[in-house]
Amino acid sequence: MEDRLERDSAKTDASYWMIEAERRTDDTVSINNLYGDAFAMIIAGSHTIATTLIFTLKELADDINMQETVRAEIDTLRAWDDIEGLAELTNLNAILNEVMRLYPVVPTGGIRMTTDEPITIGDTVIPPYTTIVAPRYTISRLENAFERASEFVPERWTTKPEMVKDKRAFNPFNNGRHSCPGKNLGLLEVRLCLSMLLSSFNIRYATGEDGSHVWADMTDSFTANPGALKLTFTSREKAAA
Repeated sequence: MEDRLERDSAKTDASYWMIEAERRTDDTVSINNLYGDAFAMIIAGSHTIATTLIFTLKELADDINMQETVRAEIDTLRAWDDIEGLAELTNLNAILNEVMRLYPVVPTGGIRMTTDEPITIGDTVIPPYTTIVAPRYTISRLENAFERASEFVPERWTTKPEMVKDKRAFNPFNNGRHSCPGKNLGLLEVRLCLSMLLSSFNIRYATGEDGSHVWADMTDSFTANPGALKLTFTSREKAAA
């Protein structure tokens, strides 16, 4: 980032817009602020996708029939990297929705504090300077929002919509001006990666593994850090031979 500042290039890349935003808010450019912005972009663009992939692969290894169903969908496309086609695959996208519901990449989310005035919401009065948090992990597992809320049931997004009692509880990318700007790119990357893997490999747990550590050892460090997932990938060509 320091090299980028010294070059003062007019190239409109991601660094350019971060630097310009910093210049608009202050007369001097804070390198620490730029480091923070760059770090946030890297985490948002890589760690979140990796986490979603890990939990998706766990669920696919748990249910071989579901894995075969998604693979059959992918095999109907002209190619594994058919971006438009992948976006229309019913079962693949239902599985991704369920992964994002059950294992949100930001389990707790942003924390806010009320101002120096109390806030009244319905019959509830929230005092001044009160910390407020609406954790996605907890909300997405509420039984008054989802039937069998703690279970992985992709059909709630396809053939069993009655299992979604309150759609407001599903909000993996946030809304409004705070919505994730990388939503479409992130979904594209996850779909492509899964399509590439399922087109080429059968995915199973490694010997002696059952995937239990992925969720049991998960930690919340603003983003979710899944536990260990050990899998084997067998070429479909070898399996068919």
